[in-house]
Amino acid sequence: MSGLQHPVVGLDHLAFIVVLGVVAALTRAGTPLILGFLATAAIGTCARAANFDYPFVEQLVSLSVVLAGLLIALGLGARKVLWLPLALIAGLLHGYAFGEEALGADRPVIAAYMLGVTVVCSALLVAVMLLASKILPDAGSRTLRLAGALVGILGIVLLAQLLTNG
Repeated sequence: MSGLQHPVVGLDHLAFIVVLGVVAALTRAGTPLILGFLATAAIGTCARAANFDYPFVEQLVSLSVVLAGLLIALGLGARKVLWLPLALIAGLLHGYAFGEEALGADRPVIAAYMLGVTVVCSALLVAVMLLASKILPDAGSRTLRLAGALVGILGIVLLAQLLTNG
């Protein structure tokens, strides 16, 4: 069950996934963005579940939200050349954070957890992509840019909380 919850309950993860779904709707590279994020998230989850230790991942996850919001705010939502590397790196980071829940579990539990995370992330990404493709005019719209700024601010707040709370 935690595999189904983590991507939705974690505000940082949810914000990034929603932004990536929007970006997938704005670019012809939508499917590769989604698949790349999911693949590297699985790698990140496996790395953490295998006890690989990498410091400051939560801070980097928050930073990915800041960067995603900033790119949208600047009207760069349709720039595949920027988003594909960000999706891949963010997938590793978010996946690593997802793997925190599976740390120390048996392989069947880890596999079930990863399946849950992948199903939820996939469903959210595709749903947002389909909805956004129907309602968003373009990457430079004022409303979308404002939403990007708000996501960036959310990322800054989450990052500040992590930095002040240790």
